Amino acid sequence: MATSLPQLGRNEGPLYIYALDSTGLYDPGEFVEIEKDGGIPRNLVATGTVVNDNVIWGCYLEVHVPNRYKGIRYGTYEGTLNDDDQSHIFVNPETKILNLRGVHTVTLYPKTTDPDETEFTPSEPIGVAWTPGCFRIRWCKGRKLVNIGPKLKLPLREAAGIYTIQRNGRGKRGWSVQLEVIVASCPFGRYQDTPSTCAIRTRMCINGGVGKDSSDSCLCPSPYGGIECEENLESGYTGLLAQYEQSSIEGRLRCSDLKGGNAKCKGFLLCYGDLFGCKCAPGWHGNSCERPCPIGRWGIDCSQVCPASDPKCDRFRGPSNPGSPG
Repeated sequence: MATSLPQLGRNEGPLYIYALDSTGLYDPGEFVEIEKDGGIPRNLVATGTVVNDNVIWGCYLEVHVPNRYKGIRYGTYEGTLNDDDQSHIFVNPETKILNLRGVHTVTLYPKTTDPDETEFTPSEPIGVAWTPGCFRIRWCKGRKLVNIGPKLKLPLREAAGIYTIQRNGRGKRGWSVQLEVIVASCPFGRYQDTPSTCAIRTRMCINGGVGKDSSDSCLCPSPYGGIECEENLESGYTGLLAQYEQSSIEGRLRCSDLKGGNAKCKGFLLCYGDLFGCKCAPGWHGNSCERPCPIGRWGIDCSQVCPASDPKCDRFRGPSNPGSPG
């Protein structure tokens, strides 16, 4: 899933949500649908298809600005492939009351495989910035209130899920944001090979890649692919989706190929699913994915560090000399 506007302000234009299949197994008989939690009036939406070299395919949802109740566009959008494979993405309001500080999803790993020793102790607490005088922050899963306060405090085994975070008494006025917490089945560096056992990963998943929860394989962000995300695509490619697990299958889909997109993927939030979660397109970060990476950072969500000896490190593609020490 992807969106061109992960954070909506008061004067935004149309919102685009994309549900894309990147397995390289295009079948004209398959279909993808996009739905929103709580629904959305039909007169506000238009749909279309995306087919890129019969490799990357899917659909998009175009949501126009409503005359009233502008908050109706906020929330969770879910893409479904043939009623079987599902993924989702979030659209939040631009608000000074609650600030996610550029965090769209958080992936946590248990310290051990013992379920009795998986207390919620992340290295950086999950929370929100809030305006002065706003203390009673409410965290809800669906309609269930699970936490009160600016930081989430739950055992790890109970933390996974989609949270609606709002200031007490202000949720109905649109002052709420959504955040997903993803909990891995095994400690970092391991994957779940059977329902009750964890195996050591043999693949490193470099360049911002993330190991899958139940297999020894990597999810790779553009512009990297290959078994360990070690393969850099051709010079100048700053696309939305790039290569797949099967190194013999290649696809190129640029943000400018999509309706509502732009050449540099500014403003694009990408949700690859599994343990990867949602991150800004390479070269960007922030609540709206509109802030360029600072000097010394590159990649998806600006999460990668440039080598200190490489002044030509590119914020989209990384080191000018791949393999140099960081």
